[in-house]
Formats: sequence, C-alpha cells, structure tokens
Amino acid sequence: MARPDWVRAGLVGWSIAGLLLSCGQVIEDELPRPTHGPRGGAAGAAGAAGATPSNEEARAGDASGGAGATTSDEHAGDASVITSEAGTGGLVDRPGREGLGSGGEAGTGTAGEGGGGAPATPLRGQRNGRPLMGESCAIDADCGDDGLRCLGANEDYDEGSGAPANGICTAACTTDSACRIFDQAAICATLDEAPLMGGLAEEPALRFCMLGCSLGAPSGNSKCHGRLDLACRPFAPPDSEECSKKAPCREGTFCYRGQCRAAACGPRCNSDLECAAGRHCDPLWGLCTTEVPEYTPIGAECMTEGSDDSVCGYGVCLYVTAEQIIEGEPRQVRVKEMCTQPCTLGTVCGEGTGACVSPRLPDYGPGDVGYCLQKCDCDADCLNSGDRCRALTPDNVERYGSPGVCDYIPEGSPSIDCASGENGGSGGEGGRGN
Repeated sequence: MARPDWVRAGLVGWSIAGLLLSCGQVIEDELPRPTHGPRGGAAGAAGAAGATPSNEEARAGDASGGAGATTSDEHAGDASVITSEAGTGGLVDRPGREGLGSGGEAGTGTAGEGGGGAPATPLRGQRNGRPLMGESCAIDADCGDDGLRCLGANEDYDEGSGAPANGICTAACTTDSACRIFDQAAICATLDEAPLMGGLAEEPALRFCMLGCSLGAPSGNSKCHGRLDLACRPFAPPDSEECSKKAPCREGTFCYRGQCRAAACGPRCNSDLECAAGRHCDPLWGLCTTEVPEYTPIGAECMTEGSDDSVCGYGVCLYVTAEQIIEGEPRQVRVKEMCTQPCTLGTVCGEGTGACVSPRLPDYGPGDVGYCLQKCDCDADCLNSGDRCRALTPDNVERYGSPGVCDYIPEGSPSIDCASGENGGSGGEGGRGN
C-alpha cells in the first residue's frame, strides 16, 4: 500500500466519558487521503481549515472545574465538535449496548436521524419486524429473498479494496430512495469514504445500502444490530451539499467538515481477529484486506525526532491542545501529538493495545465511531511523553483488560503512578459546554 498523504482538520473539546476528561482540549487530526488500490483519491478536504465548533461559542469544560476555552469560526454549526460536561458519568459507562456497562445518559441531538413518517408500502427485507440490512451473513440466503444480498467476509466491495468483517446484508444502489424500501433511514453510501475523513470519494463511486442509525442515544442492540464490527458513522449521500453556519443542512443530515452527511452503520473491524482467515484489519478503512497494513503505534508521538515523516502508518495523527492560564488569561496550548485510529466506541482496538473511549462527534455512545487510546498499567507504560495513565472505572478495567488509558492529564490531576500503583480517582467535575 502507498503511504497516504495527510490533510489537516479540527475538533474542539475532547471528552473521554467514563474517564472524566473534558479539559478544554482541542484535537486537530491529520487524516490520510486514500491513495491505495482502486479507491483513488479523496476529492478535496472539506473543513480542513481548522476547528469547526457546533455553536458560535463552543465551550469545553475544565476537569478541575474551571471555565473552558471558547472557540469559533466560519463553520459554526458543524457536527464535528464535542461540547460536554466533565465528570458526569460518561461514554464507556453509558447504558444499552450489551456488555458495555451502565451510567450517564447519551446525547439527544438530531445528528444522524433519518427517514420519518409511515412507509407507503411495507418495508422489504424484514425478519420478525427487524431489518435484515446490516446483519452479518455468509451467503445470500442469510439476507432473505426480498432484494438484499450478502457482501461476504471474503468479498472485496471493489477489487482489492477490502471486505466487511463477518459479512453484511446490503444491496447496490445509486440513491437513498433505492435503500429506503428496506429501512426508512438507510443511506446509499460508498465505502470509498473512510470513517471520519474530511474529503469526499471520487465519483462515480460504487455504493451500497447501509442501515441508518442515530449518533448517541439509543445505543444497545437497537444500534447497528448490536454488532461491534460496525460503527455508526458519517457518510456523504450521493447528493451531499456543502454546509456552514450560513448554509445549514436539510433535515435528516448534519454538517460534518463542511459537507452535509447522514449517519449509517458502516463496516468497522477493530482487529485482525474479526477478519476472515488470511485477511487483516485496515485501521483507517475498517475493512479486512489481503495486504498487511502499516502498523499504527497507538498513543505514540507522530513524528520521530529530527524527521517530518509520520510514524502512524495507516492510522491518524492527532494534535491535542489544552486550556492553560497564561498571564491571567485562558489560552489553548498544544500539549501533545499522538497516533491513533478510528474504532467502534466501547471496544478493544489497536490489535489489543488500545481502548476505544474517545468520541469524535457531539452526540455519541457505545457503537458510534471514535478514536483509540493506548492502554496502560501505570504512567511509565505510555509511549507519548505528553501522557500519563488515567485510571478506568472497575467495570472498564474488566472490559478493556487494563487499569487505565494513556492521556494528557493536567498538572495536579491524578494518574496511576508506577512507584505506588495508586491514583486519586478520575478527576473532578468540569464546566458545562454551551
């Protein structure tokens, strides 16, 4: 595979729920533009100009209880920002998804909602009142006999481009309406568009029907059939339009990196173990390929000393800033850069080295797309000089198989010290986002 080019984009306010992190942080992510195989390239990089908050003044809380940073730009209204309240339960503790614990309520925004109204005719491709679209499959018969087919675990969606883990029931399409005879919120999506990517796939793109979903609540088995090898994520429909604060998206879509998109359940392998024999999980695309992708060292600094080359392989480089008081004024200061990869929130990721606990979108819950953080036993385990080991809750220790995750922690806040093995909890309550 060719090494991807890098495109800058932005995120304001990073909250790792369950970990009580909302420290006024800004994440700017450098996302690879697809250049390998028949996928071609992404057409541009919408939203690559920087942070794109969801309000005119998007405020992220300080974990110590102080006021958060205020940020704004011309793309206010974009759903690529998280504004949250630190210390209120959190992501990996949220209810609903089987085996993923319980805790605070998920967001209730409208991002990702689609469809609406009673169908004129009964939906096709149903079993016991549930859509078969998005279900795992091995053969076409697993998807019924009403127009869906099985895109199998060993079947590249396009030649050389990768296959969905455990197969997926779908149908070829060119418009959303062709998919909504199976599911009212379904999206005619292309897998040429990597999760969380800023640009659009080159057209004409091969498209398939993907089951619609809502970011945030509800989670559980009502989202993406409870499959951990799918993730509720943004897709640009065939007729996607540009968007900004002055040009909002139509109902049923949301603005993400300058482009109107909708949420649907897309393939998202999180390790090679989810792939068919002889295939490997591509950490950028979330598809299972016959080639071995370049390794992504989860949590490591993106560049080696004295070099401008990224070491993140087929992952993502995130630049993280945090609010600090300088000369009596709150300012955003860059505190680290790190390698990571997209993942399904609530899963082990990074071939077992990470936990998917970092959300990317303002409404989020288990089963949505997010980012992977390095697991750790204590501070010395963290690959990044800007990180310390933040303690997980007891339920999450069992879930992720690790006492903590590596993360930037403000001075004076607790972490797991290797010498004592002690920590003082996971932080105080922070300010509430607007």
